[in-house]
Amino acid sequence: MQLEQLRCTTPDMVAKELELAMAAYNLVRTVIYLAAQKVGLPPRAYSFNRVRHIVEAFGPRLAAAEDPAQAQAIVERILYYAGQAKLSKRTRKRPAYPRQVWPRRQSFPDRKL
Repeated sequence: MQLEQLRCTTPDMVAKELELAMAAYNLVRTVIYLAAQKVGLPPRAYSFNRVRHIVEAFGPRLAAAEDPAQAQAIVERILYYAGQAKLSKRTRKRPAYPRQVWPRRQSFPDRKL
């Protein structure tokens, strides 16, 4: 979402930029959910960045749609390509390491005079 550095100067614009970023995040998560529901996989199986790029690519086309039928066709294409944005399956299980306790802090030795 490129929120590492905000580009506005007034508090009102910062609030608007954060709200817009949250709306974009929710839009991408909704597309992931709909694509996962269509295929039958869990939503965590999809790459957020890949779906974000798909939404960014098709956003102007969706905004320029002339009628609802054309918009629905674009949404179907978005969901199709989002369905292709699955994460690779990990073959190796990660080992579960036992929790370790941090060692107690050692006191400093007495100062020799």
